[in-house]
Formats: sequence, C-alpha cells, structure tokens
Amino acid sequence: MNRYSKIVIYIALFVIMSLQTGFSQLEAGIKAGASTMQYINGDFQSLILQNESQEDYRISIEDVNFGYHVGLYSRLTVWKIFLQPEVVINSNSVNYKIEDLQVSSADQFFKEQYTSLNVPLVMGLKFGWFNIQGGVSGHIPLIQVSELKNLDGYSVTPESFTYSYLGGIGIDIWRFRFDLRYELSTNFFGEHINYKGNKFHFPSKADRLMVGIGYEF
Repeated sequence: MNRYSKIVIYIALFVIMSLQTGFSQLEAGIKAGASTMQYINGDFQSLILQNESQEDYRISIEDVNFGYHVGLYSRLTVWKIFLQPEVVINSNSVNYKIEDLQVSSADQFFKEQYTSLNVPLVMGLKFGWFNIQGGVSGHIPLIQVSELKNLDGYSVTPESFTYSYLGGIGIDIWRFRFDLRYELSTNFFGEHINYKGNKFHFPSKADRLMVGIGYEF
C-alpha cells in the first residue's frame, strides 16, 4: 500500500466519524482555475537527447503555457477544520525549441499538450473568512498529444499515476471559494521522454502555482 492510499483511508475514516457528529457541515460545488510552472521553476535549462556518446538533439523550453482546470469539489467542515476532496480535469501545453546537433539547419519548434485527471485531497483550518490548507494531489494521465514524435528515435514512455504535495491559503466570500496553492511535485518535468530506448527528463521539478475559484451549489 503506497503513501497516497494510506492518506485516502485516513481521510475516509475522518469523514465517517465526522458525519456522526452534530457539528459538521457538508457542501459541494464547482470550481475552475489556472496554473503556471514557468515562473515557479525558473530556468528549465536544456535537455540533450543522445544515443550512447553521440549527441543528436538539444531540447529547450520556449514556453510552459498557462494550464487550466475545471471540476467538482465537496467540503466537510467540523468546527474550524474542513476536509475538501476534489476531482478536476487539468490541461497544459508546452512549446519546445529543437536544435539538431548533427545537421546544420534552422531550429524547429514543436508543441506538446496533455490532459490529466487530478484528485486533490485538501485539509484546512478556518479563521473566519480566511483559511490555510494543505494536502496531496493524485494525477492520472488521460490524453497526450506531442509533435515531438516527428523526431526520429523519439517515443513516449507511458505515464503512470503520480502524486504531489500542496499547500496554500483560501478566502470564503458568500458562496464563493477562492484559493491560492503551491504544488510541490514528486517528479521531474519531462519524465515521459524516451529517445532510442533511453529515458530523459529536465533537471527541474514540475512544481506549479495554482489559483482557483469555486462556487457552492
């Protein structure tokens, strides 16, 4: 049993026990938001694709475009503590610059877009309309479309379930739920890249800053 599964079990027990008390409040709603990795990780540097000792391509990141997410949330509040599970669809895209190190030619530009199902489990502490929050988020890959497949020898290593840690602050105004979160990734950016049987990734982690707004039904 991995760490994420244990957290799910502990939270499920918390929900069951809380629902048996008379001091709990349950709500549900929709949420949406945006995220960025570009300004959190700084310089992603470049990645050299090589076959044994021969360097074939240099990949540089031109832009990590803003990501967007939309989905559902629920919140169980007991006294000043709340538990908030979410299910959101997240979409991101990246623009790469490719330099052929074997042939003198103009740089090429490729785009990669991927969609995932994210399942954050957030616990928070309320101070009136303000709250602090933290938790974990599971990531399940759904769709990935990459123009990098046009490179000879390039392939994609299928991504599996991953998780990350998150923390942030929130503001509750009437039925609206605003949050600002920092997500600390456990994997490196570009870990799906496979070139001639070898795996590569950028030296930076895939951390991101997220802003979201929810509305209670």
